[in-house]
Amino acid sequence: MKKLLLNLIFCMVIISQSESFAAALGSYDFQQNGVSGKVTDSDGEALPGVTVIVTGTAIGTITDGEGSFSIELPEDASSLTFSFVGFETQKINIENRSVFDIALVEDVDQLEEVVITGYGQTQNKYLVTTSITSIKAEKLIGDRPIPRLEQAIQGSSPSVIVIQESGSPGAPQTIRMRGVGTAGDATPLMLLNGFQIPDMIFMNPNDASEIQVFRDAAASSIYGARGGNGVINIQTRQAEADDEPLKIDFKTSYGVQSLASAGEHLDGQQYAQYYNDSYLYLARQGLSTTGLRPPFTDDEISRLPNTTWIEEISSDASIQDHHIGVTGTQKGINFYVGGGYLNQEGIIGNTDFSRKSLTLNLNTKVLDRLEVSVLGMYTGNDRRFIPENSENSRLMSSVASLPGIYPVYAESGSPFNNGLQSGLEYDDIPLFSIAEFGNPIVGLTHSENLAATNTYFGNILLGYQLTNDFKLNTSFGHFTRKTDTKGFFETFDYPDQQFTNVTNSLNENSFEETYWQWEAYVSYTKTLFTNHNLDVVVGTSVLSNELEASGRSGINFSVNSFDDVSFDNIIDPSLINNAIPSAQKNTTLSYYGRANYNFKEKYLLGLTMRSDGSSKFGPDNRWGFFPSVSAGWLVSNESFFSKLDFVSLFKLRGSWGINGNDRIAPYQFLDRYRLLGSVGSEIPQRQDFNPGVKWEEISQTNIGLDVDLFNNKVGLTFDYYIKQTEDMLIDFPNPGFTGLPDPIRNSASVRNEGIELILLYRDKVADKVNFDIGFNFGKSENEITALNGGLPLTGANTRVFRDAPDLSFSDAGDPIASFYGFRVSGLDNAGNPIYEDISGPDGVPDGEIDAEFDRTIIGNPYPDFIYGITLNADYAGFDIAAFIFGSKGNDIVNASQGYGFAFSNRTTRVLDAWSVENTDSQVFRPSASETVNHEFSDYWIEDGSYMRVKNITVGYTLPEGVLEKFKVEKLRFYLSGNNLFTITDYSGFDPEIGANNDPRDVGVDRGFYPQSKSIIGGLQISF
Repeated sequence: MKKLLLNLIFCMVIISQSESFAAALGSYDFQQNGVSGKVTDSDGEALPGVTVIVTGTAIGTITDGEGSFSIELPEDASSLTFSFVGFETQKINIENRSVFDIALVEDVDQLEEVVITGYGQTQNKYLVTTSITSIKAEKLIGDRPIPRLEQAIQGSSPSVIVIQESGSPGAPQTIRMRGVGTAGDATPLMLLNGFQIPDMIFMNPNDASEIQVFRDAAASSIYGARGGNGVINIQTRQAEADDEPLKIDFKTSYGVQSLASAGEHLDGQQYAQYYNDSYLYLARQGLSTTGLRPPFTDDEISRLPNTTWIEEISSDASIQDHHIGVTGTQKGINFYVGGGYLNQEGIIGNTDFSRKSLTLNLNTKVLDRLEVSVLGMYTGNDRRFIPENSENSRLMSSVASLPGIYPVYAESGSPFNNGLQSGLEYDDIPLFSIAEFGNPIVGLTHSENLAATNTYFGNILLGYQLTNDFKLNTSFGHFTRKTDTKGFFETFDYPDQQFTNVTNSLNENSFEETYWQWEAYVSYTKTLFTNHNLDVVVGTSVLSNELEASGRSGINFSVNSFDDVSFDNIIDPSLINNAIPSAQKNTTLSYYGRANYNFKEKYLLGLTMRSDGSSKFGPDNRWGFFPSVSAGWLVSNESFFSKLDFVSLFKLRGSWGINGNDRIAPYQFLDRYRLLGSVGSEIPQRQDFNPGVKWEEISQTNIGLDVDLFNNKVGLTFDYYIKQTEDMLIDFPNPGFTGLPDPIRNSASVRNEGIELILLYRDKVADKVNFDIGFNFGKSENEITALNGGLPLTGANTRVFRDAPDLSFSDAGDPIASFYGFRVSGLDNAGNPIYEDISGPDGVPDGEIDAEFDRTIIGNPYPDFIYGITLNADYAGFDIAAFIFGSKGNDIVNASQGYGFAFSNRTTRVLDAWSVENTDSQVFRPSASETVNHEFSDYWIEDGSYMRVKNITVGYTLPEGVLEKFKVEKLRFYLSGNNLFTITDYSGFDPEIGANNDPRDVGVDRGFYPQSKSIIGGLQISF
């Protein structure tokens, strides 16, 4: 496909330069008549480069530097068509005129489509030669409630995956762009008004005005270092004009959240029958049933509890969001002030998230040529959370693993202890003990975890207009975030249930991140020799990042309340364990330059050069060079294209560039030691080092096409890309006998290849109904192309499966984090799995099943493609918006149930388990009381594909005539539904499974906090 598009571009360039091409479109037998004229804008300023075409022909010309033109007309010419980017196309009848003085009217819609490309540079979207998606916050955030800014990106830009790592309020979100280019940190670079930030969690979405997603290397290369995984640039709200009157916007919403899905797990009666089937199987096979209770009778089954644990620990929860924003101009100062408060309760007890925020954005001219911009932000987040996605959490893992035959509470009202070793019964029905999975109510009732985060951000930008063409800019920004966490587990005693915890425990940790960034750059914008337009920026940057961490833990406190306990209450201070404080710092120095050039706004070229020096690398490898080049051809501005009057825009573009990645811990090139143990009893451990560690480089080739049809009613954007990572930075495994931690090495190469498609249709029906339908699609194929002779990189693991194997391998020829295990070819005549004999010690099948030779790639956690569908429509004050997101082809390891532990629950597929009456089944034979057949294999992998209705919002805006009486500019009411409906075959709580803090540990469900669905009502009012 790449070669085909390149050949197409080449052929069209040749054709456009051919003198005979116009004749090839059609021959004309006419006498020529000359006409001339001048084209200006609405202010009377001359417009050079305007295309003037004899309508319906390929005869045309371009206005000169004074806006003047002359053209010879065929005898049958009836009209002239004038077109120019940023202005409405006009068709003027010739009649008997010979002189045409035309004033073009600005096309407001086109002029607003300005893309911010970084460091003060902007481009009209028609002239952009790179892959950039611009998301207008007003459309995506302004009209529907969005607690997290990442939610505005999901489904709005192709090949950008945004997965909520948990349904817990305030939980992190996984963002991946154009596949996974590294097994290390694959998070895109995030910017706030050009300042590098670690994530978006502190951002109030209502403070954002626009989000740019830089997908290809040429777009990202101006940010060089760390731009290899893509770039997301957030622009904050500000006053829109120098004379904007005072405007107040107030938004408030309140809603109710509830559990979206309870999964497909056996209920109490189904589990009792599954146990009976398991007992019957053992008896039929002549296997021992010693120590097992006899099968449940029908009477016992009817009297057993029918507990659905996820429903028992969840309940309806509220969510509320309030925001006020003030914009305007006072005494020459353009300002925006925003304040907000969000409170989201969790549907599972002891979880919630609150955010309070304050934002100030000022822009003013101190002198005629000196502009000053100041941005200040404060955000305070409080998040209560529970442990999850770990079989050791004894909470979410218990929810899926604990059978429904156990009650939540005993008759006394105490939490029921399903782990009693003797005498366990309910309603005189003997039950078996299962201590591995505790009653989750106990954990929720007697433990609490809180993370309190305060974030401060400030940035000042000075811009001095040296001449009309040159502008000097400098900025300084500072970002500080401090997080304090506190976890407490209480003492409790339920003697009737032998449920006791006699020692409480407290742990506290503190983390502080500090960033500062200084930029200085000069920009130059000039139109040269009438038709040559040049925009250049050259600058330097310094970024510093510091991280400090400390913590302590202790047991046995005199106070047994989360709110009151502190280390002042510890009974024996010698039981305090102080963690060894840690600190790290790294600095990056950069030099960069970019030039955007176009000729007659038809032939487009962009060049970028950036050099970054990072303190994370040794002196010999400190600097990296990251160039890029992009080119485009606005074919629709060619005179020969005028016959295709239904085509508003036809642009071909291509780019190539290199980005960098230095996202590793500092000091990896130094021989060093770390201290293990607690303060006062530290043991030094030598750390392996790699003096040759250097930049990870990501090169990317992109070919794109942009088309607008039928007066911009139909829009199409297509991109094909190849993304190649070299010298991937990863903690590469040392041989086990060394006893050393894994050092960071440049150890692998990865290739991502994919396509992206954006389709948009917008129209009106009878001038009353406005609507637009959008569709975006992204497909990416990932492959590790080399491991530099090393061993495969391991990833996720879990003790749910036999021998706690590594679930994922990253090996040459396969995608990153591919699932690795046995392949089941069928069941034997006893209902047990038959594993494929793939190989042996001699490289050929040997008739033995061995983990060393017979495991292979059995799944891929990343989707084949993702897609998003949006719909917006309005009529007579009513509006409706809908958003659907889907993922296809991703696999999930359902490790949420304790297959390696006796009596754990199962999904409903075991209702079709193999038996002597059901020998055609492919479901393993029943084994409720045994720990058998739980080798990790493709049997435990499920299709994680899903289509989810993420949002439907219906609103009504009062008519202007009514609002004028109350001096109100806008008053809108709306009702919004989120996560209302999901189509999936996944049996767990939620198919949106993100990464577990590591790109090599993704798609493994060990017990996730499920996402909620919600109904939210809101009000928007503007004065």
